[in-house]
Amino acid sequence: MARIADTWKQPALEAGMAVCDGGTVEFWSGIRPLTPAGAPSGTLLATFTLDTPSYSWNGSGVLLVGTASPWVALIANSGTIGFARVKGGGVGQLDLTVTTVLVGTGDILVDAADLDVIAGRVLQIVSALINIPNV
Repeated sequence: MARIADTWKQPALEAGMAVCDGGTVEFWSGIRPLTPAGAPSGTLLATFTLDTPSYSWNGSGVLLVGTASPWVALIANSGTIGFARVKGGGVGQLDLTVTTVLVGTGDILVDAADLDVIAGRVLQIVSALINIPNV
């Protein structure tokens, strides 16, 4: 498997996220599909709208999805968050893992006691990070 130089990471992520400017981050119940092109198996729980640009950099080579602060959305349907999908141009571009701040291991961290959400309440994203690891 190829190893990616750090000098390639930022331009690669920027090019990918530029497609998502003005797009959305959707939180779904169910199991994350094999690719972002796959149909979600669950229920759409909440949708966040991305700014233009849809990202910023944290200074250590990690891309931050979204630039709004605080980043909140109304929960449309009750359920358990299974994954988040970043869409640009109406098409799935990235599927990301989601955990609570307490767990702290997901691509997206939400400010909640657990991943069970209730319609009519507010969901807040604390952070959404993307990094291309050296493999």
